[in-house]
Amino acid sequence: MLNLQNLRSIAEVRSGYTFRGSINDYAEGKTHVLQAKNIIESNKIDYQSLPRIQIEKLRANSFVNSGDVLFSSRGSFKAGVYRGELDNVMASASLYILHVTSNQLLPEYLSIYLNSKRGQSEIQSILTGTIIKAILIKDLEMIRIVVPPLERQQKIIDIYSNWKEREDLLNRKIKFNQQIAEGAINHILTN
Repeated sequence: MLNLQNLRSIAEVRSGYTFRGSINDYAEGKTHVLQAKNIIESNKIDYQSLPRIQIEKLRANSFVNSGDVLFSSRGSFKAGVYRGELDNVMASASLYILHVTSNQLLPEYLSIYLNSKRGQSEIQSILTGTIIKAILIKDLEMIRIVVPPLERQQKIIDIYSNWKEREDLLNRKIKFNQQIAEGAINHILTN
């Protein structure tokens, strides 16, 4: 029998910080801003492109801690786990911060689940808006998450990681083969 739990019972859901204007990179800024566009393929976060800002008054609950799951609040709904690679990182309003509160849930598993077909099906059932789809916190908190025992969660994480590593290797091999073919064609055309 599946162990289904509402997200609210296993994680605290907070919204990111709402900026009044665009987020501009400030080289001397002490705070990094994580946005939905920074969640990339494979449940990963692109830390290299986070803009830095200088701002005096910030909401403390919009800061991200290692192990928090970040989930986009509108548009394309994807999740990634923040692993504390940078200090002083806050989430923008395009993200919800899911802080796991249950010792029976691994953050990586939650991220994989939310990105899975089953998780996306749950998410599709609660979307609002006609042109740009969005999720309200109160609705997100009520989605049901399958919570297997920790050993099974870890197996799922391992399988997912292995699959993504193989996919990355295959993509690199495809690009390498493409470069060889393009080089050969170019050589034949120019000689």
